[in-house]
Amino acid sequence: MKICFLLIPFCFFLLSNIGHPVRIKELPAKTALTILGKAYPNEVREVVYDYKLNDWALILRDYSGKDVRLFWAEGKILPETQLPEDHKYRSQFYLYPEKIKDPSAMEDEYIRKLKAYTSKDARKNGAISSPRFFDTIYDAASRESLERHLVKTTFLGRKLTVHEKIEEPLKQVEKNITKKRLWNSEVRNFIKEITTCDCYHWRDVRDTGSRSFHSYAIAVDILPKGWGNKIVYWSWERDRNPNWMLVPIEKRWCPPQAVIDAFEAEGFIWGGKWDIWDNMHFEYRPELFLFREYGE
Repeated sequence: MKICFLLIPFCFFLLSNIGHPVRIKELPAKTALTILGKAYPNEVREVVYDYKLNDWALILRDYSGKDVRLFWAEGKILPETQLPEDHKYRSQFYLYPEKIKDPSAMEDEYIRKLKAYTSKDARKNGAISSPRFFDTIYDAASRESLERHLVKTTFLGRKLTVHEKIEEPLKQVEKNITKKRLWNSEVRNFIKEITTCDCYHWRDVRDTGSRSFHSYAIAVDILPKGWGNKIVYWSWERDRNPNWMLVPIEKRWCPPQAVIDAFEAEGFIWGGKWDIWDNMHFEYRPELFLFREYGE
């Protein structure tokens, strides 16, 4: 196991994690964990240094009232029992982009690495994200325990099952979008054209062993009728087009910017900004917005 001291050069990676790090200022592990505490103030009790293991740790309060200690482990957020096998895991934090990357500006070497990283074999056998942090936050160590915290709600007139912790943030997103529809025709058309709106599905990310955020009921997929005759999801395009990453932005279906802004204002990231783009997908990750301020 690599030892993590107080001051370390700290890097975030795009979701693709293919060797092109988005570097940020040198950030102490303690500061990174403190940021997590700000994002989840009701769950993170304190940040402590463990002299035995030479690493910083989060003390979380789980749903039963017990303290759970998870170590920084270079952003992997692992319990002590998983530290000897930390090579199996990847950092679960990255720099959420401000804008969509222009496909026409991608260099050949980057495209090659992106293709290699997103192959079915690489996704199946690559490092995974440890679920322990989010399992504790959302009481999701098992499907049975998670489903005790699901609530039925509506979003823009569609029925939705979500985790109780995102019900209020999602209501605020809906309120903001509803206001914008009064003067924004794109927003009105977006709402009118929605054909499906889904959240909870207990499953792994496609082709990987990592838990999907839909399993926590904190991710929302929104699809319009006919997708506007455009492309929505990188993986669906990959199956027929090996150069899926070069699909121009104007040929991808995207929600109106006003809708994206409404989600982001409440801590939801949009999958359309990932290198491995998923334009129907919104995910509650407030910590990623706090990490942004450290970007270069």
